[in-house]
Amino acid sequence: ARPGAVNFVEAGVDFSSDRKNWQTLTDTTQLATGDKVRTNRYSFVELMMFPDLYLRVDGDSEVSLEQLSNELIAVKVLHGSAILDVARFDRKELPDIFIGGPTTAVAIAEDGNYRVNVRGREEILVRKGKVVLQERSIGSCRVIAAGNTSECDRKISDNFDVWSQQRGEGQFFNGTAMATRLAQLRRRRFKNTGFWYQLPAGGQFTFVPFFSTYFRSPYGGNYSSVLSPRRAIITIAPTMVGPIRGPRVIAAPVRPVP
Repeated sequence: ARPGAVNFVEAGVDFSSDRKNWQTLTDTTQLATGDKVRTNRYSFVELMMFPDLYLRVDGDSEVSLEQLSNELIAVKVLHGSAILDVARFDRKELPDIFIGGPTTAVAIAEDGNYRVNVRGREEILVRKGKVVLQERSIGSCRVIAAGNTSECDRKISDNFDVWSQQRGEGQFFNGTAMATRLAQLRRRRFKNTGFWYQLPAGGQFTFVPFFSTYFRSPYGGNYSSVLSPRRAIITIAPTMVGPIRGPRVIAAPVRPVP
């Protein structure tokens, strides 16, 4: 997946490559290294860095995409707030990921939920997970401000947290892992859970799940279309002459069908 896809955007969100000419951000915009994204007071936006890795920006905020490639992700919050929700972190698959404010940045080291606030005071909240700051490992739940660390508040603090929780499918928010069915499936990482399918014409991705009695849409309800194997059809054959006596059970071959 190409990082920087717009996964969700509300009216009142703009982007710029030079901070002079701002354009309206839409769900078809493909952001690149050096772009900046700003929101008005009442607008939210969610960017997909990679599958299972999302950057959400609060209202009245501005972020700079310092690096945006398959080799390096670096996000700087210029003012306002942003949350990086990392539902699955694999060092072998993902590039180095950095997030921070104008003066301090940390490297993401594992799954978790990370929030940056630049509203008078610059702080990085490690609600769940682990980061590396100047070769020093910092776990949850900690606040990093002015080079010092302290305990963080696990309570939801504002509407941005609530919205991020809903967008994050209830798996990660304010440092608590929710025991949802989807979260359980993600933790197990079953190979037959499903896959991401790219639509070449639109440059977008859609998730196609395999059949599971417990797999539900993160937005409510079940998926209407899945890939699943046909159940084995058991038939009873007549008694056959030969070394095998009695009825023979024949199972039809299992074939995956859409």
